[in-house]
Amino acid sequence: METLLWFGAAVLLVVCLLAIGLAVAALIHRDAMSPAEDLMVALGGGLAVTALAAVAQLPLPLAYTTVSPALMIVLLAASAFVLWRRRDWLRTLRGDPQVRLMLAATGALFAIALTLGALPWDKSSDQGAGAVWSVHVPDMPGDPLLQFRTAQVLQNRLPIQTTPFYINYWYISDRTPLIGLMTTFLTAAAGISLPKDLQTLSAPYQLVDPYGYWLYRLISMFTNAMVAASAVLVAWELLGARAAKLGAVFIVLSPFVLINVLFHWPKLLAGFFIAGFYFWSWVKRRPVLAGIFAAGGVLSHPVAALFLPAMFIYLLLVRRWRHLIVSGATALLVAIPWFFWTIAIYHHSSRLLTYPIGYAIEDPTNPGPGIKTAWQAFLRRSPFSILNDRWVLFRDAFLAWPFPHQVLAARSLKGLASPAYEFFRLTFPGMFGLGLALASRVAEAHGGAARAQNAEGGGARIELRLPIAAEPAPVTEAGAAPAG
Repeated sequence: METLLWFGAAVLLVVCLLAIGLAVAALIHRDAMSPAEDLMVALGGGLAVTALAAVAQLPLPLAYTTVSPALMIVLLAASAFVLWRRRDWLRTLRGDPQVRLMLAATGALFAIALTLGALPWDKSSDQGAGAVWSVHVPDMPGDPLLQFRTAQVLQNRLPIQTTPFYINYWYISDRTPLIGLMTTFLTAAAGISLPKDLQTLSAPYQLVDPYGYWLYRLISMFTNAMVAASAVLVAWELLGARAAKLGAVFIVLSPFVLINVLFHWPKLLAGFFIAGFYFWSWVKRRPVLAGIFAAGGVLSHPVAALFLPAMFIYLLLVRRWRHLIVSGATALLVAIPWFFWTIAIYHHSSRLLTYPIGYAIEDPTNPGPGIKTAWQAFLRRSPFSILNDRWVLFRDAFLAWPFPHQVLAARSLKGLASPAYEFFRLTFPGMFGLGLALASRVAEAHGGAARAQNAEGGGARIELRLPIAAEPAPVTEAGAAPAG
């Protein structure tokens, strides 16, 4: 019965998000836009509307579970009305081969993730094994909890300065807010009150638990699977239909992609938005849509901010002044209000002040000294040093790639050579979040070890073990620790 509910709820979630998103796409459709572009707008629109529904309720004195079910009914009724009036456009969309391939790739990836996510395949070494919050992927850190924790804080309107798990580390303003907001609204629309107690998720594992975590898992899997749609669109436009079809097969069968869909961390969703930003900046010149998708990427995960400057610099060099100004202004118009509002409410500075350069603000309630130290440390680094870090990651990953007999003999991904496993763990847009991998390799080179695990009550715990030297090594000044 739980399995039927799991798959049935997944279908209902997709139908609701697509219905709302397609209504948004129908309202803003222009004759010059292709059906595939309309689908991209629809996928992003469903996410945006449900996130905005959560934001709109934050100042209200009423409980989310009181307002959200009625609001969802209104949204679905309005969407049905719009789609009925635009049914000819909807038929055109349904018959387009690009749209069909985009939906097929996304649906296949989501279906595989749903099936694997429903299996009781925990091992004793997995994070949260046997508990509600199990990550179901070997040796992963506890980041997947974050968006659900955000939803708990928002739906229950908890004071962030005194709430465990958020004190002095997590940033409610920009640490993956999009999925947190969607989870806030969609769980409440389903009549689920998220628990205030952060220890609740340590309860024994259930596929469909009473705490709403299962619905968060569905939201995360589907939104991450959406990266297949943007990848197919870009491949089709640049390389042709055959390359797009081959690419779709590769994405669906790729362990690189599947691990990240199962991990419930939204960097694949950020990839969906960044691919759309590049598509509408370079392939089809639609600056407003490009700006909206740029903001969507940043609100999905702050690492997306690293992939915006390259395109803006390109637009500057080729003198597309109007596109540069309109897309940049649109991105700021969409993203900045959320940052300013939440910073004013929660008194946490934006993590984006230092995250893109790889440093963390240790005390967000007094960010000035941390920001100054981080930027000073970053500016002292030479470009060669930064580029060399990227080269070392690629070099080590490919040189240590497992031979076929290692792949066949391995019982799990962790059984492969360590660098290859870390390479598969890379999350789109890639080469970021590997601080632990580098620390592990440095520690192992000195006879030690490094690992990450979840701390009790939430958060991450990093263990670094090194042998005691006969004589103490000289201590050198180091910059701030890289952000996770």
